[in-house]
Amino acid sequence: QTSRYPHLPISRMALKQGYLEVCLKRASDLIDVEKIGKQDPYCVLTCGTYTHRSKTHTDGGADPTWNEVFAFRNVVSNLALKLEFYDENLIFRDVRIGTCKVPLSTVAEAGTLDVTVPVIAKDGVEKGTVTLKMTFTDKTDPGMSSAAAKSQWILPNYGGKDCKKDYDIGKILGKGSFGTTYLAVKKGTDKTCAIKVVSKRKLTTPEEVEDMRGEVQILHHLSGHPNVVNVLDVYEDKYNVCIAMDLCTGGELFDAIVARGSYSEKDAAAIIRVIVSVVAHCHQMGVIHRDLKPENFLISSKGPDAQLKATDFGLSTFFKEERTYTDIVGSPYYVAPEVLRRAYGKEADI
Repeated sequence: QTSRYPHLPISRMALKQGYLEVCLKRASDLIDVEKIGKQDPYCVLTCGTYTHRSKTHTDGGADPTWNEVFAFRNVVSNLALKLEFYDENLIFRDVRIGTCKVPLSTVAEAGTLDVTVPVIAKDGVEKGTVTLKMTFTDKTDPGMSSAAAKSQWILPNYGGKDCKKDYDIGKILGKGSFGTTYLAVKKGTDKTCAIKVVSKRKLTTPEEVEDMRGEVQILHHLSGHPNVVNVLDVYEDKYNVCIAMDLCTGGELFDAIVARGSYSEKDAAAIIRVIVSVVAHCHQMGVIHRDLKPENFLISSKGPDAQLKATDFGLSTFFKEERTYTDIVGSPYYVAPEVLRRAYGKEADI
């Protein structure tokens, strides 16, 4: 009998259902159209109904190292782990380098297996190799012993809390790529707030999970400034992360600008003064916002004394003065040129 995967032995064991943990260690000799060794490779891992995406290895060249751990629950040993490698391209479409598959049958039989498999392009040409460590546990949940299982909660300090026990959820106020914001009322009171509900199912990559953690941490870190939206409560249940925040009923600054059409120099200066004070507060607290735009400033009410409130810190990060940042984040039409050049610091907010 000939194996479809000649780099691995053939297994004839009975089917097993269990828990698969994959450590994506490194790749070697990845070949892409990029000839100067500055390709930005990442890997998409699929097994059954689960899909994960590794971090992008910026300027990782042909020999990137990840050492990232991914968990696949309730998989069957007759499946295969599929790995697809891409070179990230922020201007054109990401370039597909190649793919490979590892059958779970051999891993399930061995328990733990270190494997190195070839990455094959669409035309059948080998484009390098990838090294993995795979562990198959013959049960649906191995407990909390592995590195992947430790991440049961995205926010361990808030894990297992249900916001519906404290709040009555009302109408939808807005929708974004990852979350939906609802009007809510604190139970036993008449206090209203906004609750941002982020589906954990949509947080499919390590970067997205870290962004979620970072957003909550930074919102707490910046609290107290009159022009930063205040966090009231944070919750995480089996399916969602929920953030209760100040309710801003005046809408987005962007919509206010469009509705007004034009501003006098005096009125425009007053708005810019508030925005600059928020930027100064962020930088004094060691945070770069990285997505400043009128859509991310809310108006607290519809009254004449309404305040601007900065929101959406999902792309923000803590910074160090001596460090140059290279990851490209932000929004089209607003992002700073130095961000696109992959060399920036806190000044990109200005």
